[in-house]
Amino acid sequence: MNDPQWVLQSKLGMTRARAIGILMDDFGEFADVDEVHIVLGPRSDIKFKFNHIDYLWDNPRAEICYEEVIPHVPGKFGRRDNIMCITVPIELKDRRFIMDSGSGHDLISATRVDRMDLNTYESSRVNFHTANGITSTTTMVELDFDTFNEPAKAHVLDDTPSVLSLGKRCMEQGYTFVWPSGREPYMINSEGDKIKMEVHDLSPYTSVRRTIVRRQTMRLSW
Repeated sequence: MNDPQWVLQSKLGMTRARAIGILMDDFGEFADVDEVHIVLGPRSDIKFKFNHIDYLWDNPRAEICYEEVIPHVPGKFGRRDNIMCITVPIELKDRRFIMDSGSGHDLISATRVDRMDLNTYESSRVNFHTANGITSTTTMVELDFDTFNEPAKAHVLDDTPSVLSLGKRCMEQGYTFVWPSGREPYMINSEGDKIKMEVHDLSPYTSVRRTIVRRQTMRLSW
């Protein structure tokens, strides 16, 4: 159950079953859908399609479901004419971002952008020094965190953890970061609101759709 590969295969298996179920719907909402694409990104998707088997003369409705890996086509999920595009379910952990003191930029992977169905936009080119050498990108996304007053503007890389720059928020946006010994860390915004963090593998995280504790309900001790 704790094996990430096993979890991923299980989620993909359930999504495959959902794709076949959509194709089998002859009378309901998806009656006009001829193909279902499971959007994986950033390079490949999976296409499902029923093909009729002509040689089974005694069963004119006999069909077989074909599964094919196809090039990824960026775009919104949902219906495109007679094609239905779905994605592997997003879990809470998929929405976590590391509060990273070692990065001056907010970062997100292309795979995560596709799975979260985020809109991208083009910006000036930025070069990054990674473990695999220098990589560059002009693609960005804007993420609205309930925890922060400002939206995160993350650079999209092929392969990167989801990262929010701790230094940018403390040095440029008026936040303070506090990590008491043996307790969960938190941040304080310029209005005095306390923003709770989570700790996973000894690293601080925040998530899309987290809540804050208003300043009138908290007491700070320095």
